[in-house]
Amino acid sequence: MTVREKILLALMGLAVAGGGLRFGLSMLPSSAEAPQEDTLRQARAVAGEVSARLQALPLSEGQRYVLASALRPATRNPFTLPESGLSSSEQASPGAASGLVYSGYVQVGKETLAIIGGLEYGVGDTLPNTGDVIRSIGSDGILLYSPSRNAEWTLPYTGDDM
Repeated sequence: MTVREKILLALMGLAVAGGGLRFGLSMLPSSAEAPQEDTLRQARAVAGEVSARLQALPLSEGQRYVLASALRPATRNPFTLPESGLSSSEQASPGAASGLVYSGYVQVGKETLAIIGGLEYGVGDTLPNTGDVIRSIGSDGILLYSPSRNAEWTLPYTGDDM
């Protein structure tokens, strides 16, 4: 065994021992834990201070756009259905009934991949939960073919580009 290998094994052993010690200590009850609400309040105060300082900096238009997007409150998770259920117009579309959410696309060279439910699909791929086949991918929606209904339909883009 070379000196380098011995050093690497020693460092790995120290890391494992340190991790075990840290895990063991985390299992002990701690009487000095701050309430979660205070921690959350402190985190919000720090985040507000950081965002105020960032907004005061001389930023380019693109940097201001990115900052404004980062500071905008998050909407619901785009990969899940809303808790309140679907509106009547959303229920009428086949995509809403199957729970499909088209949240973006990626173009790599000449190939375009659609992001549906957090997974990437290309033209010709079959969606596993519905059996629908992707015919084309666009920035505003995906053209799908449903063999069970022998019909084409469009799954609209639901991402947030604001």
